[in-house]
Amino acid sequence: MTDQLDDRIRDTPDATDAAAAAREARLERRCEYDRRWRKENHAKVRAYRLAYDAAHRDQVNAAARESSRRVRERARAEGEQERLEEERRERKRQASRDWYARNKDRHLESQRKTNARKKAEDPDKYRVDKAARTKKWADANREAVNARLRAKYREDPSKKAEAARDYYERNAEKVKARRRAYYAANRERQLEAQARWRAREKRRTELGLPPTRLHRTTAAERKANAAAADAFFARQYTPPQIRAIREQEPAPSREALDRWERESARARAASFLADDPTVRAALSDTELRHIEATERRRREREQQDSARAEREQLRREEEERLDAVARQVNERFRRGPRPPEQYDPAHPPAFPSSPSRGLGL
Repeated sequence: MTDQLDDRIRDTPDATDAAAAAREARLERRCEYDRRWRKENHAKVRAYRLAYDAAHRDQVNAAARESSRRVRERARAEGEQERLEEERRERKRQASRDWYARNKDRHLESQRKTNARKKAEDPDKYRVDKAARTKKWADANREAVNARLRAKYREDPSKKAEAARDYYERNAEKVKARRRAYYAANRERQLEAQARWRAREKRRTELGLPPTRLHRTTAAERKANAAAADAFFARQYTPPQIRAIREQEPAPSREALDRWERESARARAASFLADDPTVRAALSDTELRHIEATERRRREREQQDSARAEREQLRREEEERLDAVARQVNERFRRGPRPPEQYDPAHPPAFPSSPSRGLGL
């Protein structure tokens, strides 16, 4: 009687679920015990595996090959499935594009009606949804949007400049506050940028280079410049034209080339010393002062030579101007035609032999 009662209890659903749960718990405890034992006896497990692999090399290799084959087969099947799925999606996209091309007006009309209905039902929600859709599309096509904006700005930068001025006039305090906040948050970076700019400008002025002056060009100017460049570089010159161009600019002398090479080497060495901290650290203060003094004297000498050449050029221009004025005055007061010059290089005119005796008579 008791055995029959136990059998009926074991056959009830509750007893079956309890037994299954107990088995799962025992299995989980066993697995946890095995994991903990393998972790605590890692060296023993590794030694056992090495010994087993050495004793059953053929079986291990066969199992490894079979596992690799199954992995390859599974990867190949997954790749084939993905390819078929991509082909199906592409066919669906192409079918949608074809349908849209055939029914573009119908689709746009349906879309307009749907948008009008949604806008009439809830204008605020429609505006929010439209802004979200626009933002989502812009985020997904950021490069195309930026390229279009850059092209639009290159075509006519005045519109953006005018919009920026209008915005600043309407939100001057907000813009200033944002700039102050950015400077406060990035003060070190801003100071470093300012220091780099001052060093670059100091270097530029020391070398006597002009300031960088950039200006924007309109689309028409860019097209004209591109056409002029194409016409210039695509032009075919004849041999006489090439000879004429070469004769216009005579080849520099050997002395000029040597001087240019020396100045270039000196400039490269000075730049290397100025930019490489390791070299400057290896030099003594006396050597650094000597190098800086030499460089300073060289710059002063170049400035003096440039000023002297400029003064000489101005003097020649002034003499030419005075000669032109004198010729104009002579032409104005001359009563008859100007006589031809009777100058014979073989018999130059006689000049006074003694300044103290007047004409030397």
